[in-house]
Amino acid sequence: MRVAATAGAAELTNFYTSTDFFHGACADVAARVYRDSGYGPEDMDALQIYDNFLPTILFSLEGFGHAPRGEAWQWVRDHGIGFDGDRPMNTSGSHTAESYMQGWAMHVEAVRQIRREAGERQVADCDVVQYICAAPITTSHVFTAG
Repeated sequence: MRVAATAGAAELTNFYTSTDFFHGACADVAARVYRDSGYGPEDMDALQIYDNFLPTILFSLEGFGHAPRGEAWQWVRDHGIGFDGDRPMNTSGSHTAESYMQGWAMHVEAVRQIRREAGERQVADCDVVQYICAAPITTSHVFTAG
C-alpha cells in the first residue's frame, strides 16, 4: 500500500464560506493529485469524502471531476455510491454515521480497503482509493495497492 499522490490548497476567509463552494480549490487540487498519481476520477475503486455537511459530498464529486458541475445529484442517482455502484463512497459510514475525527477514520478506511481488511464493507478488487476534503483547506490523497 502506498500514497501515490497528495495535494492541498487553502481558500481561507474570515467566514467558513466560499462563493463557489470550494470548486476552484477542488479543481486545483484535483489537477495536481491526478497528474502526480497518474490516476483520474474514472480509475478510483472507492472514495472517502470528508462530509462535515452532506452537500459537501456533491461539491466534492463535482470539484474533483467525478460528476459534471451542477449535476452531482444526478450522477449519484445514475452511477451509485453504494457498494455495487461505480464508485463506492464512505464505506465505513464516515462522519455522518461513524465518527467525526477530522478525516482520520476515512484515511484508516482507505487503507483497510486497499489491504482487503474491511470485512463485510470490502469493495471488490479495490486497488485505488481517493480521499477528498473540500473545505477552507482542500486536500486529496490517492492510495494504491502497489
